[in-house]
Order: sequence, then C-alpha cells, then structure tokens
Amino acid sequence: MVNAIERGTVKQDFYYTRGGNNHQAIYSYETKPVMTPVGNISFAAGTDYRLDDGGKNDRNVFDAFLSLPVFSWLSFKGRARTSYSDSSSSTQFRGGLQVGTQLTHDVGVYVQTYVADKAYYDNGQTDVKTGAFAGIDYKINDKIKIFVETQAYDLHHPDRDNVGVNFGLRVSF
Repeated sequence: MVNAIERGTVKQDFYYTRGGNNHQAIYSYETKPVMTPVGNISFAAGTDYRLDDGGKNDRNVFDAFLSLPVFSWLSFKGRARTSYSDSSSSTQFRGGLQVGTQLTHDVGVYVQTYVADKAYYDNGQTDVKTGAFAGIDYKINDKIKIFVETQAYDLHHPDRDNVGVNFGLRVSF
C-alpha cells in the first residue's frame, strides 16, 4: 500500500452545469489502484472549490473508488465520497456499469450509468438519483491525460439544470 500512495495521480477537474447552479473545480490527489480480490481500489482527497458563490460552499472531499472488470470493455465502478463544508456534510455511495473502448492508442471513449444515494448529516435526509455520463479521453503521453464528458445528474428530471459538462487534466507520477 505504501507504494500506491507514493505513486499516484494529481487531478484537476472542472465541472459546469448548464443550468448555472454548479460551477466548480476539484483539485485532488488519487493513489494508484491496488489490486484486491474484489477489484481495484484507490483513494483520493482534495478540495472542491465552488466558483460561483465566493467560496461559501467550498468542500473537503474524500473518495474511495472500486473498479471491478467484467470484460475488457465492461466494468462495475463504485465510489464512496464524503465531503465536508461549513454549510453541510454528506456521504454519497454511487455504483454502476461502465462500457469503454480505445479508439486509438491515445483516444478512449466511455459511457457509464449509475445509481447514487447521498446522505446529509446536518438534516438526516437522503437523496437517490440515477444518472449517466459519456466521455472521451486523450493520452498526451504516459503521464498526462485530458478528458471531456457530458453528464446527466438526474435522469428522472432531464432538464437543463441536471445536465453538465466536465473536463479535466490528470497528471500521473
């Protein structure tokens, strides 16, 4: 496990929701995945900066990821995310299937559907949503990858406030 922590990925992700209720930048560090009998597990920690509210809702974010390959093109993806801010604290469990393939050596595409259950500690409420995202990533070199994706955050309410565009830069070392 020490080797996984020493070698990881610094991530810079940006999220923009078309409806204007979510502009954020997440800076984080993710460990290299560790193979276990149940799949590949990695951990991340970072800060989620809300870009449209003057920093009132910035959060510290802690993630645990699980990737369980089924076939070379199909895998189960899971994430547990705990976030803390001055205004709220929550934990979200998200799981779903991802289909992906390499178009070329450097370009890959993917689609993922998911179900997410989020529990808010400050008011005891939960929020269950189904969503999906699709994206393309480009490997600049062995250490740097960029991606762009579109995401529907809640398929039960497919309006413009629930659709976003995400893009980011991943640097591995």
